Amino acid sequence: MRFMVMGKRWTLVWVAKGISFVARRMGDKEQKMGKTDDGMTEAPWFKNKRVFLRRGLKGKRQLETAIHEFTHAADWSKDEEWVTQFGRDLANFLHSLGVRFTEESEIETEDEPETLEG
Repeated sequence: MRFMVMGKRWTLVWVAKGISFVARRMGDKEQKMGKTDDGMTEAPWFKNKRVFLRRGLKGKRQLETAIHEFTHAADWSKDEEWVTQFGRDLANFLHSLGVRFTEESEIETEDEPETLEG
């Protein structure tokens, strides 16, 4: 699934449970999604940039993770602590208003790419 955030196009990639990988290398730094990470967002200056979400997340955790990664895409300059707190607070607020996922998304998404590099 392709989506827009602040005028930039992103691709959503679902990642299976227990998978760890390096998504991109930036010089000697790596953007890595660990086996226990719920999501990850690539740097906004990459061509064909992606947001990764872990399959199998449920309820408020799925909502919080989606908000967290969307927030990184919207404002890369925010630090992890700020994004985490914002994601948690907005997920709690929306959950208190009755926002729920009833099933895993029915939206067509990109399958895991054969290679995550690039």
